[in-house]
Amino acid sequence: MNMYNFNVTIILILGIRLRMTAILLVICLSIKANDGTYLSRGSIIYPINETKISLVKEILSFSCADRVSQVNIYFEFNNPEQTERKVLIGFQAPYPGGDLQYRSRFTSKTQISNFKILKDGEILPFKLKAAKCEDCELKDTSEFVVDETFSGIYVYLFEVSFKPGINIINHSYDFPASNRVMRDEFYNYILKTGSKWANGSINDLTVQIDMGKKSYFYVSDVFPNTEKWTIIGSGLVTNKYFTDYKYSSRMVRILSGKLEITIKNFKPAENLEFGKMSDNSFIIYQLDTNLLTKNIFNAMISLKTNFKYNPEFTYNKEDLRILRNYVYAQHGYTFKSKDLQNYFSQFGWYLPDPNLTLDKIRLTDKEKKFIDEIINKEK
Repeated sequence: MNMYNFNVTIILILGIRLRMTAILLVICLSIKANDGTYLSRGSIIYPINETKISLVKEILSFSCADRVSQVNIYFEFNNPEQTERKVLIGFQAPYPGGDLQYRSRFTSKTQISNFKILKDGEILPFKLKAAKCEDCELKDTSEFVVDETFSGIYVYLFEVSFKPGINIINHSYDFPASNRVMRDEFYNYILKTGSKWANGSINDLTVQIDMGKKSYFYVSDVFPNTEKWTIIGSGLVTNKYFTDYKYSSRMVRILSGKLEITIKNFKPAENLEFGKMSDNSFIIYQLDTNLLTKNIFNAMISLKTNFKYNPEFTYNKEDLRILRNYVYAQHGYTFKSKDLQNYFSQFGWYLPDPNLTLDKIRLTDKEKKFIDEIINKEK
């Protein structure tokens, strides 16, 4: 079969969506595409199930820094047949739009970079195609004029030969973060497509999320209570949950290291989302509003004093003391004052480090400004 011959006869998803709602598709019917006009969302093609090749193992790793995620996925597939099977695979990326700034929409064909796919250690060649809609024919990208009116998807196409037995596929790429109301930084990944392989499940799934040192982030809890959540390094999987949109999410506090979730015989029914509510503050609207007064909550969640712009917010001496020490609490400082220690212990993110001294804390410029304004107000 010619690698780029589109007269093939089945569609099947390998499965990925992140910021670019990327999807691996194993294709055998005439190729069709997903519609997606914004970064972190998009519809899913639900194809005919694969009845022979099974997804034995998947290790999914995210490493996020400076609002860019490096993604690495390790797949093991089992072909039980005695003969080799060739399939055409497409990695799908929606047209960059939505919350992107206007100019950045036209700087590149997709927001994905460093795209690579390896089969048994060999880098595979690919071609980039495009389509206007979910049911539209794939065409050369040169056939489309990309401007503010364009809406569609891009697909990286490559061919894979599944030999009898275990086949190893490695996939990697980079993509930028999305944001929306109450989310400064978040990422998506389509898990549901794992159910499209033989047996309808991922036999052995590992998800690793590294959001950096001293981070506090949420992970949608889309697992059936048989999974294991652990910290590789130092940190805490908290008992703090909130429900927002359609998912229940769990908060994770990392001092140094990453989160690892493992599960066997996983039949994915929902997709994964994770991210930070705020780049500057650990306060969560869904969890902490009942613990704080309105003026303190607004100052903490934005790391702004609001002294100039919201004169109706009044702060007494104790309010200002709490706000000033809140910055140090986020760094994990152990307070000598019992009342401050008790106050911050009510938050799931507070992990006091008895070895941390004030001279070891490196404040950001925003934290410095926040503290300076409070000190001036206290004077």
